[in-house]
Amino acid sequence: IDLARRGFDVVGVDLSDYMLGKCKEAAAGEGIEVKLVRADMREIDFDAEFDAVINMFTSFGYLESDEEDQKALDAVGRALKPGGRFLVDLQNRDSLMRRFQERDWQENERGDLSVFQRSFNPLTGRADCREITVYSDGRRTDLPHSIRIYTYSELARMLNAAGLEVESVWGGYDGSELTLDSRRMITIARKPVP
Repeated sequence: IDLARRGFDVVGVDLSDYMLGKCKEAAAGEGIEVKLVRADMREIDFDAEFDAVINMFTSFGYLESDEEDQKALDAVGRALKPGGRFLVDLQNRDSLMRRFQERDWQENERGDLSVFQRSFNPLTGRADCREITVYSDGRRTDLPHSIRIYTYSELARMLNAAGLEVESVWGGYDGSELTLDSRRMITIARKPVP
């Protein structure tokens, strides 16, 4: 929505009807039109149509295997025009491992309490988490998820396999250098011009 507000032609892609509906509702509330497509990221049907593809806030790595994640990156490579760029924002595995906690809890300003039970498999690079939230009104949710946490070198190899060349990498939104302590790993890769 923010990109559309700034005059960019935007296409939003998500597998979740719920999330697409929330985006449509928010855009309509601001009088902004965005094209929304329900699709699996591995199967987006675009061919050299975009100047940029953006994947933010660790929205990559939830598929069942590295091979399936590669299919998503291959689809990004196909969707970009030559010279187009891909911005991907992930957790920095090195930093995550330095501060990994098997158990943790958080309470928000509404009084909702979330408890996290985590494990990490160093052989597969997958982090599994069970998040139990008890809301201030007594409701309770129990949400498990599993995510592949990539190192920079693993991600760079996969981007190259998708026909993309890494241009830049940062450790934060402020443009800071990627270090062992950086919580983010923000990478820009470019589709070469033939």
